Amino acid sequence: MPGPGDSSTAPAPPTAAITPRCPRCGYDQSGAFATWTDACPLNSRCTECGLDFAVCDVMNPRRTDLPWLYEHTPGWRPGFGRAVRTLGRALLPWWYWAGVGLACRVSIARLLVWAVLLFGTVHAAGSAVRTYHVVDYLTLVSRKVPSEYLWMSIANAWLTPLVRIDWFGGSAWSFRFPFGSWGWQALAALAPLPLVPAMLLLLGSSRAVTRVRAAHIARAAFMQLTIFILPATLYALTALDQSQRAWTANAGQPFIDLLRHWGGHVMAACGLWWMAFWYFAIVRGFRLPKGPLVWALLMVAAVLLAAIAATLDPRFGLMLP
Repeated sequence: MPGPGDSSTAPAPPTAAITPRCPRCGYDQSGAFATWTDACPLNSRCTECGLDFAVCDVMNPRRTDLPWLYEHTPGWRPGFGRAVRTLGRALLPWWYWAGVGLACRVSIARLLVWAVLLFGTVHAAGSAVRTYHVVDYLTLVSRKVPSEYLWMSIANAWLTPLVRIDWFGGSAWSFRFPFGSWGWQALAALAPLPLVPAMLLLLGSSRAVTRVRAAHIARAAFMQLTIFILPATLYALTALDQSQRAWTANAGQPFIDLLRHWGGHVMAACGLWWMAFWYFAIVRGFRLPKGPLVWALLMVAAVLLAAIAATLDPRFGLMLP
């Protein structure tokens, strides 16, 4: 027989008690749950924000895990299939927020991995083609290309349009961040991105709007990055243009030209998607009281900020009458 110190007879360690919190505002529901003496109801209402929620969702956070959501990928698997399915749903925000409710647990680490995996794959595909163009072009032009120039060209193939490296011979190097050459379209698109999450946090703390947990706002802030999938894909596709083999001279120039000629149309499409994304996030995802009004006020602030950011590009003034 096993002795008293045998681990096989030792009782299992108690699991940590789950603190029941409101899925939306995070208010501790332990006090309300303690009043249940005879039976446990199936549904309850938060005394802080008034949200109706299923008790089982609060007591078992993994009950609402979704088989397609990248945040709920088990273990440390890369989850390429889930990443693609999450992207597909996010491109249709009404579909995404219909499935991702307040009870779905948030994983910030998985959101970071999803963003890196998604955009890193798209960018790497285009950069690999550009690297081929660099080597092919320099081999065609001259077989005595300095190694510094070759490595600078390859680095530019991977870093543009975010960073530009220039070599002037010897030890003379320079690093530039060509955001200004992107044009007013990019400035107007980037400026409002942090505005809505910040405003939701501030409005919630002021009691003007029912408070939403920071984790839910962080999820929406990450998922709005889906807006960049169209420009990122267009940038990757410019590498297929055989007329742009001389990447050593003008790395990233086709993308800059694309933004200048079609930036208005791309920005309009991305802007409409972004507005729809936050509408369904606020109304359907966060289930905020007076959600459409909150969304409208936030969009007015976002449009004003985008217009201010666009004026930072001198070329924007030339378009005005």
